[in-house]
Amino acid sequence: MKQGDTINTKRIKHICTFLNNGGGTLTAMLEWVNERLAYDDEEHIRLRALQYCIENLRKGNFEHSRRGEKVPKGQSMFSVDVKEKKYYRWGAKLDRKPVFGRLDEDERYTLPFLVGILERYRSIPAVEKILDELPGIFNVDDEALESHSAMIHAGPVLYNKNNENFPEDLVKCVIKILAHISRGEWIEFNYSKVNDDIKETKLQEVAPVQIRLYEHYYYLIAVDKDEKSVLHYRIDNIHRLRVEPVITEDDTPKTFDRDKIEREIRLDKRFENALGAWLHRGKDCLHEITLEFKAWAASYVRNLKFHHSQEDITEKNAPGDTITIRLRLLMKPKSEEDNTIEKRSVELAFLLGRFRDYVKVLSDHPV
Repeated sequence: MKQGDTINTKRIKHICTFLNNGGGTLTAMLEWVNERLAYDDEEHIRLRALQYCIENLRKGNFEHSRRGEKVPKGQSMFSVDVKEKKYYRWGAKLDRKPVFGRLDEDERYTLPFLVGILERYRSIPAVEKILDELPGIFNVDDEALESHSAMIHAGPVLYNKNNENFPEDLVKCVIKILAHISRGEWIEFNYSKVNDDIKETKLQEVAPVQIRLYEHYYYLIAVDKDEKSVLHYRIDNIHRLRVEPVITEDDTPKTFDRDKIEREIRLDKRFENALGAWLHRGKDCLHEITLEFKAWAASYVRNLKFHHSQEDITEKNAPGDTITIRLRLLMKPKSEEDNTIEKRSVELAFLLGRFRDYVKVLSDHPV
């Protein structure tokens, strides 16, 4: 960032704080800004410079999170209105206020938190570049950053006995698929649910549309060659984590209309009544399920929300070690063969299996 940009951004940040507090006259704004500039040992500004900063604020000409976004012709990136020709306020149509790149004192330890999460992927060159650049971008010193070592990832880690770099290679594969999704490119890969032998795999050619992270696993959501069936794949089951673009006769990547496919498969609603990445078929119907957890299981689920439909319906006079929740999920209809939740819903079987005798199904009926 150039020195001039830094000074401009500092002044605009003070203007934004003034507007966040309700705004006021230009004279009051000038006094507010100069008081804070003096505190930072910066030179006072005059009215003309303040008006110049206000114009730059409207245009988005300063360092902030939305810099680079396109703004429709004739519109301002950030709306500042003048009421009665003298009172400055945020505009009535303002949809988002500026977020500045510099972290304040209360925000500084957000960076060590993020570094602690990303540290296990440092062997990926792009991640290492990001980790090395972040402290300088946000002006966080080494002493504050060192606290990232207190962030320990203790959960299960995906691995492959034949590949010691499997976690890193898996993330690289996810990143590569995201690039193909962004460009709307068909991809192909060999896939097997269990056996990693190439003889046991099947070649898949799909249009990738989404990646879902659930219970430590990355799932690829895609559409088949006929653009009719929605499919899902566990990315760790892709043979050698190798994904390639489908190449046309013209020696160019085969592409698809991403927006069109997402609309046709209703991607935004596709998993609304499912857990994680589970795909339901036409015969499945919406059920309301009531579950009661006891002892350690109740403590485990107390602050966990498995699904957006989840409600805590624990009665006031219930024992202190008991929690009752209600969910709305798609399930297979009941039949003589499939008469339990575990048989009618793989996703619920996976969820409830870990709680054993400490969870009880109180009710299960179609909505």
